Amino acid sequence: MTERAPLPYVLLGAAAGAGQRSRAAAAAGVRAASVAAWPAAALWQSDACAGLRRRADGASAALAESGAEFSRQAVADARVVAAAVVRRAADEMVESGLTAELTSRVLESEELRRVLDHIMRSPEVRSALASQTAGLAGDVGAGMRSRTAVADDAAERFARMLTGRRRRADA
Repeated sequence: MTERAPLPYVLLGAAAGAGQRSRAAAAAGVRAASVAAWPAAALWQSDACAGLRRRADGASAALAESGAEFSRQAVADARVVAAAVVRRAADEMVESGLTAELTSRVLESEELRRVLDHIMRSPEVRSALASQTAGLAGDVGAGMRSRTAVADDAAERFARMLTGRRRRADA
């Protein structure tokens, strides 16, 4: 009496044999399809199938447009949902006091002081501050000149009134 093979090995052997047989069957199917495809392609390109090709092309274009529209709508919907999620997360952060705490921590941090120091020492900021200061000094000087000219004219009129002299014609 021969000993029976363990069931797991029998099942594995059956599966392996089926895999080899299915690969062989698939290869034969591919060969048969390639032989059959040539006449089908020739028929499809013939004048007899022109109407069918036009309908297939129309249906294909309609499906492509439908797919593109679906894709555009899905992107738009995703943007709406993402914006709502971001808004909700921001609202929750504000309500939880997290933003106030975070702002306080940033303002008190040494890193912020270093960044501000770096910015204030930059040549661009120094140049901008110098030009602003010069512009302000020029504006103040112009205002003072116009005010002193008005005051000078008033003092001259008062002195001429006291002395009874007429104003000289400017040359």
